Amino acid sequence: MAKLKADREEKKKQKEEAKANKKGKAERMQEAQSKTKEVKEVGADPYAANYGNMPMNRSQCDPEERFTKKYCSVSELNAKMEGQSVRIRGRAQNVRLQGKSCFIVMREVYETVQCIIFEGETSK
Repeated sequence: MAKLKADREEKKKQKEEAKANKKGKAERMQEAQSKTKEVKEVGADPYAANYGNMPMNRSQCDPEERFTKKYCSVSELNAKMEGQSVRIRGRAQNVRLQGKSCFIVMREVYETVQCIIFEGETSK
């Protein structure tokens, strides 16, 4: 009879511990969810302005200036143009940031060219 009482008490303790663990787990999950909510509300992404729908640049300049710009094809680039500023059109195939400079690999059909942009420089 004493053994039955001890077994009942042991089972009762185990149930209480399981209940406490379950309650603690629920509280921890609720706390984690509230933290993720806070992060979403605060706006944890400081670079959100750097991507998304951007305005098309083809119609952002003066119409008179737009038709006077001369663009060079990537296939026409050669060593004689070294040191000159040229305008090219293409798709950005790869972009890498390296310190205060940015390397952009531009693709036009089958040709590619690597462009380098340094911090503080402006395009003309």
